[in-house]
Amino acid sequence: MSFEFALRDAGLNGFNLVPVSSILPPRCKVITREEGLSHIVPGEIVFCVLSKNSSKVKGRRILSAVGCAIPNDPSKVGYISEYKSSEDELQGMLTAKKLAIEMYESANGEKPKEVIGISKEAVVDENEIWTTVVTAAVFITNMEKEYEQI
Repeated sequence: MSFEFALRDAGLNGFNLVPVSSILPPRCKVITREEGLSHIVPGEIVFCVLSKNSSKVKGRRILSAVGCAIPNDPSKVGYISEYKSSEDELQGMLTAKKLAIEMYESANGEKPKEVIGISKEAVVDENEIWTTVVTAAVFITNMEKEYEQI
């Protein structure tokens, strides 16, 4: 149940998530969560880079983070990192961004154009059996797609 609650918190509970590895596709445009959610419908299969962290140790801080290194040349790939720890949100996001930079630089021999990240932390509650946090980079493959109501 804690994973379901974490997905609800992220706005991703209504989708069939397919985890993929760490590549940011060429010409990928970064948009807000709200805009992205407006382009997908419940039940849709959605590809994503997903970071998930769970614990049942009362009082433990848990964190999940995703970092993204955006390429200088939009026709090339970037890199997305997944990270989980017990750090605070800021430190976790910085670490995820650092990992994405390292992957990008080691593959391309240059610094990325831009680096972004997101993180989520929680403390395991006394009243919960498990607590889970998730962060994700979600890929929307066809933003021009029109959906019909059935």
